[in-house]
Amino acid sequence: MNMASNLAEAASSLPANFLVAATLLLGLSSVYLVIFWQSWPRIFGVSLLAMASISFTITATLGKDVIDPCLEKAASEFGVPAKVLNAMRLADSPPHNEALAARLFGPMGLGEPALLAAQKGANIDPDEAKIDTCQNFRAAAWFLSDARRRAGGDLWQGVGLYYAGDTSTKRRKDLSDLYIARIQKAAGEN
Repeated sequence: MNMASNLAEAASSLPANFLVAATLLLGLSSVYLVIFWQSWPRIFGVSLLAMASISFTITATLGKDVIDPCLEKAASEFGVPAKVLNAMRLADSPPHNEALAARLFGPMGLGEPALLAAQKGANIDPDEAKIDTCQNFRAAAWFLSDARRRAGGDLWQGVGLYYAGDTSTKRRKDLSDLYIARIQKAAGEN
């Protein structure tokens, strides 16, 4: 996900008074610049800097606590904790490997196998889940729910299966364990 979509997600769940305060701050800084600097190129540059700063602040400080309403609804629909699903979204976003990122879709970074499994198991259209945030959350929530079922009902083992798939080899089991620890920490479950 890019910074603009992160900002949009965070802003959609922020209290209106915070958004008003941020807008007023930008407006007042622009007025200050007009009065004292009287230079439009500087105003434009400083305004961009202020917007980037606010965007970074919102994303960095509130991003992990802000849970998208679609994510909450999907988690509820498939009986998985929204806090854990959100931690998984944050831990995997954005993908660090560009080649991998080109094969992953939506805010949950789902690949074709997960999307096809969600289509078969929950009748979720893979093409829609690639471009629609809410459908992407639904596919991920179903996939986590199915992984938990395959793990005998254990949520954390399900999280590991969600990430690593088959954990029968030592390498995959180690990947699963590392991912579980990372998600537990991100979800505040440690």
